[in-house]
Amino acid sequence: MNYIRSKKTAFALLACVIFFSACEKVDTPEPIGTGGQKIFSIIDYGGTGANYSNSALIFPDPTSTAEPIEFQIDYSTPVVGEKDIAITVGVDAAAVAKYNTANPTGPQYLLLPANAYTLTTATAKIPARQTVSEPFTITFNPSVIDVTKNYMLPITIVTAVGAPGDAKAASGTGTAYFHLIGNPLAGLYTVVGTRYNYTGSVSWSGPPAALPAGGTPSAIPTTKLAVPVDGQTVSLEFAALSSLGYYYQVTGIDAAFSNITVSYSQALLDASSSRETFITNYVKPTATQKASFHIYTHYNNAAAGGGNDRIMDELFTQQ
Repeated sequence: MNYIRSKKTAFALLACVIFFSACEKVDTPEPIGTGGQKIFSIIDYGGTGANYSNSALIFPDPTSTAEPIEFQIDYSTPVVGEKDIAITVGVDAAAVAKYNTANPTGPQYLLLPANAYTLTTATAKIPARQTVSEPFTITFNPSVIDVTKNYMLPITIVTAVGAPGDAKAASGTGTAYFHLIGNPLAGLYTVVGTRYNYTGSVSWSGPPAALPAGGTPSAIPTTKLAVPVDGQTVSLEFAALSSLGYYYQVTGIDAAFSNITVSYSQALLDASSSRETFITNYVKPTATQKASFHIYTHYNNAAAGGGNDRIMDELFTQQ
C-alpha cells in the first residue's frame, strides 16, 4: 500500500501496513464551469476509490507540531491553456458525513479539528501551457490529535480562475479524503527490555520461570511507535536486530481491548522456528489509563531449530 510522503517529511510507513478496502465513490463533480472535457483532479490522493488509501495519514512522531505534505492538481485537457490558471482548494466539512453515510460498515470519521492542521498553501497556479499545478501544502500538527479517534480532512477543488468556462473538477477525484484511523493502542511506547542470545537451543517454560542462564544480552530500542493497522491492530515499529527483520503486530481481541494477541513480521516467520510467545501484565487502554504489556518471545534463529535460540524480553508502556 502506498502512504503519503511529503517532500519535506516522510510518513512511515509503517510501518506498519494499514489496509483499506476500495470504497464507493461518494464525491460528485465540482461546478467549476459547465460540462466539457477539460477537468481537474487531485493527483494520487483524490477520491474514495483506488487512491483512497494513498490519503491515509500516519505520523511517526505524534509529538511533532509541524508535519507538511504536498499534493498537486492535474489539468486533463486536449489543448493546454495560453495563460496561468489559479486553483484554490478548501476544506469540505460536509463531505465527512457524506462519506460516513455512503460507507456505513467501514470506519466512521470525525472532522479533523481546526487546530490540527493549517492549509499552508490554498492557492497555486497551473502555469500557462502546462497541465500540472504548483504544489499545495497542508501542515499537520500531530501533537494535538487524539490517536484513539478516526479523523478525516476532505480537501476539495473550489475554484479555477482563468480556466475555460467548460472546465470542471473530475468526478470522483475532485476531493482528497485525508484520514487517520484511531486505535487506543496507538502512539509512542517506552520500552524496557533486552534480547538474550544463546548458543544452540535452551529450554524455558516461560514466565514466571527465570530466564535460562548463559544468554548474552543485546540492546533493544527504548522507544517504539505503535502505528494503527486498523481499529483493532497496531504495528510496533520495525527494528533491525542482526539480520532478522523483527516487529510485533498487537491486536485487541474485542472492541473493549480486554486482552491482546501478538503476531510477527514475515521476515521473522520465514527465518526462525520453535517460536513461543508469552504476554503478561497487560493493562488495557481506557480514557483514564495508558496501555502497558510485557511480551516475551522465545525462538530459534534458523529453520527447523538448526540455529541459536533468542529470547526477547520487552515491557511496553504507552506514553
